[in-house]
Amino acid sequence: MTNALSQTGSPTLRSCVNDGEKILLKAKIDTARLDAELLLCHALGQNRAFILTHFNERVAEDVLKSYECLIKRREKREPVAYITGEKEFYSLNFKVTQDTLIPRPETETLVDTALKFYGSGTKINILDIGTGTGAIAITIAKYRPLWKITALDISDKAIEVARENSKTNGVDKQINFEVSDLYQSCVNKKFDIIVSNPPYIPDGDKNVAPEAKLYEPETALYSGAKGLDAIERIINEGPNYLTKNGKLIFEVGDGQDQAIAGLIEKENRLRFENVVTDLKGLKRVIVATQVN
Repeated sequence: MTNALSQTGSPTLRSCVNDGEKILLKAKIDTARLDAELLLCHALGQNRAFILTHFNERVAEDVLKSYECLIKRREKREPVAYITGEKEFYSLNFKVTQDTLIPRPETETLVDTALKFYGSGTKINILDIGTGTGAIAITIAKYRPLWKITALDISDKAIEVARENSKTNGVDKQINFEVSDLYQSCVNKKFDIIVSNPPYIPDGDKNVAPEAKLYEPETALYSGAKGLDAIERIINEGPNYLTKNGKLIFEVGDGQDQAIAGLIEKENRLRFENVVTDLKGLKRVIVATQVN
């Protein structure tokens, strides 16, 4: 932030954003401009609309120091969501910590897919495996107030965050959160829909972004040599917990759809239905139906 600090008087919001962007571009961060704006918003306690309409306002010294610290953290590839402690998903706000995977826009495709199967006036039971921040379960609950949801995660700290997010978003009475390794806590329970954004990155994958590799929980990212260990368990055990014609809906990595379709074909209690593409055109969500 040398340029801003060297100016006569306090720097403007514009100059702070410009200088922050330059630093982040040098760190090879593609979203440098947006990140600089979001971090300045956080330092100010304001939204982006404020910055964009007050570009010529001066920045107080304490805000500038805070902003500089935030930029230094981002320069080291720490995700913006971990720096600010929050992330928007499906127009809802979620608390995030380093105990939880950061909700991604592509996962909204999973929510869209689940919501299409039953209308808002239907009463059904849903299971969310690996809930993390609770983003999937909470979003579904907001749009389907009669659906009863069970949300599981192997991390007790993640479950604490998810519970807090459910209260913040006003759906805590609709969701039952449990610490569980996949279906472990679901003995004798049946669900109309099972959703999951499981770990699906192959161990040792060299293409993982530094933000994920350095900061996000490994258990939420990696899943065996081919990235399919968790998904295979979800497929093989899922029919035990689905109602007749129940839906199994889960997110997958790019290029994994054919291998996963093969796993579903081997499980004679499930029928492969379709693959849903995300907004980037990538094959992102797989749907299967309980048949026996």
